[in-house]
Amino acid sequence: WRLASGAFPFSDNLARFFNFKSQQELIESFKQQVATDSDLVNCDLDVWSTALIITYLKILCWKYRSEWEFIIDDSEYWLSTQMNNLDDVDRLYEVCRKFIMERFRIETIDKDTRITIRTVKRVISYQNEDGCVDLNEKVAKFYGFQSVEEFKKHLMKYFKTERVTKLHINIWVTAYTIWYLRLVTYNYRQEWIQPYEKSYE
Repeated sequence: WRLASGAFPFSDNLARFFNFKSQQELIESFKQQVATDSDLVNCDLDVWSTALIITYLKILCWKYRSEWEFIIDDSEYWLSTQMNNLDDVDRLYEVCRKFIMERFRIETIDKDTRITIRTVKRVISYQNEDGCVDLNEKVAKFYGFQSVEEFKKHLMKYFKTERVTKLHINIWVTAYTIWYLRLVTYNYRQEWIQPYEKSYE
């Protein structure tokens, strides 16, 4: 079912995974979920179907992750090349999640915190032209803080020597991001090495 590109196109076999009789029935049902989102409704059908498969495996086949993880990483990369806006990607995955949970009557799932290419691209998008990462609400929330002030207090626990405290707060955030890329997203080094080197300078 998977193309060499990493995409999973719609098919009758795929439709049966979601308990539909045909691919057209599945397409029409999913189209209703994105009908009010002008960006998502205009996506290529292969983007929809690939996002559905990725989400399906993460929700329903998580116990067998070792069997499909490498393949899905490749598919996630393909999908990220088809959608330039990270917010659109996030919304698409969220629509897929809701669609699958409603279709299979799933009440709760564990949040998937695994690092993906999408996560790496999100980090890189916060970088300015000069390589610096500014302290703002989006960056704070990405790292799990409710506000800029909360993130700043967290940083102050680590950047507390007299020499370092004189540096601008954005330098702290940039250093924090460099550490994050090196320690947390190492498996995707090829994706962030150039932005990393820019920030490091």
